[in-house]
Amino acid sequence: MDINSYNHKKSLSVAHVISSLNNILRKNRQYRNNSINHYLTNYNAVPIWVIIDYLTFGDLYSLLNCLPDNLQNRVANDCAEFIVSNNPNFTGQFPPKTMLSFIKNIQEIRNVCAHNNRLIYFECRSDTSYFPAIHSHYGITPEDNRRSVYSTFINLQCFVSKVEYAKLHNSIRKKVNTLNNQLKSIDINSILLLLGFPKNWNGCDKKEQQSNNKKRGITIGTHL
Repeated sequence: MDINSYNHKKSLSVAHVISSLNNILRKNRQYRNNSINHYLTNYNAVPIWVIIDYLTFGDLYSLLNCLPDNLQNRVANDCAEFIVSNNPNFTGQFPPKTMLSFIKNIQEIRNVCAHNNRLIYFECRSDTSYFPAIHSHYGITPEDNRRSVYSTFINLQCFVSKVEYAKLHNSIRKKVNTLNNQLKSIDINSILLLLGFPKNWNGCDKKEQQSNNKKRGITIGTHL
């Protein structure tokens, strides 16, 4: 709630963030059975790890975007641990600008899904920053479009563990194969391409898919 905790170059955005946080505190302090009421009643302050559970994805992005550079770097450094778990050869930095561009597009995809809107033909408003540690493994170049569902999907490796990402990968692949078995008038690759996924991503060419996934450290379930 202290304006001095934020980047002074983003004063308008900071004012919006503080106003949003204040509204969250005000609305929730009236409920005796929640953590915000507990901390305000007993300590007259709410730690960040408590209020974070009450933020929307948009609130989280705005908060991170308004932090001073040193704090953004610390958050990005923590995220780098996930990158290493998914790509053991990674030894570089995860720039905050890249992190924020990833989170912004994840937020957009999340909103489409949360409101049951159509992902086919959907593209995020802007490209994410090019991040070789992830994109080069998938043959994505700095000149390629990085606004698709697929691009956002692979960017999740910067925020979840290797095991979590493998589970998500397998779950989506299973759903794609289930859909493929039900299609009569259109090829599954037509849908994959509209989502930005490579041709035969769902494993039609199993040897090639398994070879690529082995290089990326992704374990594919045998039932798929």
